[in-house]
Amino acid sequence: MVEHLRGSEKFKVDRSGSSHKYRKSFAAIEQANKISIVKVLNEQLFTDVPEGLGDRSWKTYCPFRHEHWDSGTDKGFRVYEASNSAYCFIMHGSFTPVRLVALQRDWKYTKAAFYLLDQYGLSKPRHFRERFDELVVRQAQGEQVSSPAYLVEALQIALKSNPMYLQQQYDAEVVETWDEVLTDLDELIARRVSEDQVRAWYGTAKLRLLAVVDTGTLST
Repeated sequence: MVEHLRGSEKFKVDRSGSSHKYRKSFAAIEQANKISIVKVLNEQLFTDVPEGLGDRSWKTYCPFRHEHWDSGTDKGFRVYEASNSAYCFIMHGSFTPVRLVALQRDWKYTKAAFYLLDQYGLSKPRHFRERFDELVVRQAQGEQVSSPAYLVEALQIALKSNPMYLQQQYDAEVVETWDEVLTDLDELIARRVSEDQVRAWYGTAKLRLLAVVDTGTLST
């Protein structure tokens, strides 16, 4: 039986607050890896692969052929649409959609996953903007609907003036906080609160998002 040294408790790392963040990151990677690898290769890495392969594989050049000792002159890259994966037999091994983008852009898997979710309309902030578009259409049709789209646009502009936010905007904690503040705004609109209460959301949301950005001094 291993005994703990007296006083060693202060060196114990508390990970209780980070478990939720890791679960969200894992879920994002898992969801992004369901995006068609053929689409990712065609549209993100400009590697021509036909759709509808079924159980057949497709042999082509590795999209990272510049990293091969022979500049990728040999077709050693196969795409398997049925398993949504690819394999570079010469150098890189197995690929998922997330790993393709992560290697292409030199990103961590979590950032690559949120990028793909955003690009293919699966991230919650994009879904929320689509709902704003629906509100604008309903307003144009004469319905009395309050549209807070201008507040979200103003918040995005304000945040993008922060260089650290730009670097971390696809990090799991930032995306999760966006989801939370947009849900809060959605609930305010649903409750038909006053315009002043809706506008007050902007300041609170900005502070919450900047609070999860890893900077030494936050500009609010």
